[in-house]
Amino acid sequence: MKNIFIILTIIVSLNAFSQEANDSYINQPNGFFSINYAPSFPIGKLKENISNPSYRSFLLEGKKFVTKNISVGGSMSWLGFYELKNRDTYQFEDGAITTSISNYYYNFPILVSANYYFMPEFWIKPYTGINVGTVYSKLEKQVGTLLISDQTWQFQFAPEIGIFIPFGKDAEAGMQIAGKYNYITYQKYGYNGIQYFQLSIGLAWLL
Repeated sequence: MKNIFIILTIIVSLNAFSQEANDSYINQPNGFFSINYAPSFPIGKLKENISNPSYRSFLLEGKKFVTKNISVGGSMSWLGFYELKNRDTYQFEDGAITTSISNYYYNFPILVSANYYFMPEFWIKPYTGINVGTVYSKLEKQVGTLLISDQTWQFQFAPEIGIFIPFGKDAEAGMQIAGKYNYITYQKYGYNGIQYFQLSIGLAWLL
């Protein structure tokens, strides 16, 4: 009788564990659409000219699963960096000037993406991926009354790591959090590429 009780206890425990494990899984979605707030932080030469983060930024993104682990998609975003350097004497190659300086950098990337999801059936979905495409960049420097401006289209690539967290096991929406390193092939005015890190957080809907 004691052995039967032990066996029944084990069976009930295994069944409860199995049910708990199944509750951690959801049906595989067809894809995601997300709207994100995306503050960005300058790196390298860009940070030398504009040390302030950009809090004026957004990101729209869509993803479609082509296998249970892999999605492809695209995104559009916009951001603007700005910093006012106080009135001082600044040295240039041809001399010096005493004035205030305003530095601006705006960009508008249009990128395609490929992402790999480590646990595709798990309700929380961590992933890593790569984004590549073209970006419209605009650099401006206001030195006193003199405005120096350059506008150009460049190539951009951006490796990314992130996670999708649904609002519940059966929810059709959730939160997406991601970090992305961005490199733009800009080679003017002393730049050997423009670099920045972007943190995005937003709402994502299952498709």
